[in-house]
Amino acid sequence: MKKQKINLPHPGRRDFIKKIAVGTLSFLTPLPKSFSKEQKDIHRLKKGQMFYRRLGRTELYISEISLGGSPLPDQSLLLQIIERGVNYIDTSCAYSNGNSERQVGGLFKEIGRDKVYVGTKFKREGKNWNEAAIIKSVDKSLERLQRDYVDVLLIHGAEEADLTDERVLSALEKLKGQGKYRFKGLSCHSDHNRIVRKAVECGHYDMLMLGYNVFDIQETENPIKVYDDYLGESGISRLLALAAAKDVGIIAMKTLKVGGRRQNLEKYKAGTTSIYQAMLKWVLENRNVTSVATEMLNYQQMEEDLGVVDMISWEHNT
Repeated sequence: MKKQKINLPHPGRRDFIKKIAVGTLSFLTPLPKSFSKEQKDIHRLKKGQMFYRRLGRTELYISEISLGGSPLPDQSLLLQIIERGVNYIDTSCAYSNGNSERQVGGLFKEIGRDKVYVGTKFKREGKNWNEAAIIKSVDKSLERLQRDYVDVLLIHGAEEADLTDERVLSALEKLKGQGKYRFKGLSCHSDHNRIVRKAVECGHYDMLMLGYNVFDIQETENPIKVYDDYLGESGISRLLALAAAKDVGIIAMKTLKVGGRRQNLEKYKAGTTSIYQAMLKWVLENRNVTSVATEMLNYQQMEEDLGVVDMISWEHNT
C-alpha cells in the first residue's frame, strides 16, 4: 500500500522546484567501503546534507532516509533525491513487474554504478520452486539493473521455513561464489518474533528489512489503541536489541503505511513537524535502526522526508 500524505503547510516546500543538473552529482560517491577503527566506532556520520549509519556487519554506511522502489519517482526527482545524499535504493524483481529494477538500471547509466548502493529481492514462485529458479531470478534482476552484482540480496517476504531451507542457502552460496551479491538479508512483513529471532540466531543473514508500523491517521468510528511504547509492548524493541547484539543491520520499511493502531507521538512533534515526520523521527531515534526505506514520489514528500534527518535526537531512545 502506498503511503498517504496529508498536505500540511511547511515553510518553503511548495516553492522547491529547483532542477539539479547531473553534473552536480560528483558529491555522491558513497562513504568509503573500508573504515578505520575510530570510524567503525562512530554510529552516525554526516556528509553534506545527510546523516549515515552503519548497516550492521556489512559496514556499509547508508543514508538514514533510503528510497523504497515500489514505486520509484520519475527520473528527474530521483536524481534530486540522490543529490540530497540518499545512497541506498531498495527494489525487487516483484516491483512493477521488474520495471523498478529497470529504472534503477537507467539511473546507473546516468550517474555511474558507484554512487548508490542497491538492494534487490527474489521470490519463491509456485509450489515447486528450487535453487535453479532462485539463481535465474537473480540473474534476471542483474540484467534489468545493468549490474554484475548487487550490494544486498534479500529473500522477499521471508517465511520462517525459508531461512534455513537448503534450496535457499545453496542458491545464496552459489550466487555469492559467482560474485553476484555482497551481503544477504530478507524482508519480514509479519510474524516478526519468530522470523527475526531465527534470522538473527541462525547467523546466515547480514541485514533485515522489518515492517515497522502501527499508525492509523484516518478518522474512524472504531476505537484505536494508542501505545506509549509500542516497541516495548510488542516485543520489537527486544528483537532490535538482539539484532544489534549480533551486528545484524535493520532497515525499517512500511513506516508510513496506514495501520490499525497508534503510537503516541507527542514527544516527536514540534513546531511545523508533520505527522509523517513525527513517524519517521519515532523510528530513527532508535539507535538499533539504520535507515527508513520510504517512497518519495513528489517534491513535497522529498522535502518532508529528508527534512527529518536534521530533527533527530537520541534523547528518547529505548
